[in-house]
Amino acid sequence: MKLLDDYDLEGKRVLVRVDLNSPVNNGKVEGYERIEEHCGTIKALVKKKAKIVLLSWQGRKGEPDFISLKEHAQLLKKFSKIKIKFVPDVMEKKAVEAIEKLHNKEVLLLENVRFLKKSEEKLLVKTLSKYFDYYIFDAFSVAHRDVPSVTGFGKTLEVIAGKVMEKEFRGLEKIKHFKRPYVFVLGGGKLEDCLILIESKIKEVDYILCGGKIGLLGLYALGHPLDYSQYKEEDIEKMKKLLLYKKIILPVDLATLIHGKRKEFAINRFPHGFTPLDIGSKTIVEFSKILKKAGTAYLKGPMGIYDQKGCEMGQRNILKIVANSKAYSIAGGGHTMHSIDMFIKRKQIKYLSLSGGALLEYIAGKKLPGLEMMK
Repeated sequence: MKLLDDYDLEGKRVLVRVDLNSPVNNGKVEGYERIEEHCGTIKALVKKKAKIVLLSWQGRKGEPDFISLKEHAQLLKKFSKIKIKFVPDVMEKKAVEAIEKLHNKEVLLLENVRFLKKSEEKLLVKTLSKYFDYYIFDAFSVAHRDVPSVTGFGKTLEVIAGKVMEKEFRGLEKIKHFKRPYVFVLGGGKLEDCLILIESKIKEVDYILCGGKIGLLGLYALGHPLDYSQYKEEDIEKMKKLLLYKKIILPVDLATLIHGKRKEFAINRFPHGFTPLDIGSKTIVEFSKILKKAGTAYLKGPMGIYDQKGCEMGQRNILKIVANSKAYSIAGGGHTMHSIDMFIKRKQIKYLSLSGGALLEYIAGKKLPGLEMMK
């Protein structure tokens, strides 16, 4: 992997693929983790007196978070203390003219790449490549996407890792040499992601602690007819086979809210008509025993509805145990990151990735197009 520190970039035009994709509420950006992190790369490039153009996307067409990057430019300026010029164009006349007029140490942010039509994406690479000397890849969080705005420029320009990418890569390297016991802590609502992880790593990991939707699927597969359980037959059969490995640890009790107050019940006594909202106290104790001895722990998704009063106990306790353990802890993804900010400090997790999907696919053993491009 080629690193920024090894290059003299004075006077060179560099196209930097960042990932500014952030939570949006009522048209306003909320949650600035990725924006803040990329400022380190911007500062390094300004120090090297490069001519800097940033490329990113935000949201998807038809979704509430599908907005312009204009506010992102203001936030980059706020966190980096560097002037960021925003151009409401990706590859047409306005963008090209702004790129051509760039001076050393100047930074330009182009408009949301996803504003382009699908048919225009390949043209993006052809149009912009000729204006740049290097392609700085700084977005591990999109490394699993084989699309022109991620991997296309790597076919025409020399690729260098940005500061965020370098940091992520060092964390990824440690995952390859994990210490045992190797423990997965899986939760949240993305059932398919959890099944992919379990199927791919069931023979490699030592324990898989399941909360959230994957925990409920496991209980349903064992014959506990919880009201919340609405699963595909294929997922139920898949889970039954995975449970034969005896590595999956399921909740022994669950919590719900009754008249606004937390109530916990053993699995076989959970009340009809109520939805499980968190793991119970006995489950927390059982999970804790395993986590305290873990050599490596990967956390994906919360144990329950952690941001609702009365339902936060599971995720809060699991995070605190991991934070105080000797395990090499790994975490990534939006809800996991949000819960970490609520209950512990980020520095208490050894490797906190800005990525959810790419990290998951990497741990599952898949080849990521963005990383392959950098070889």
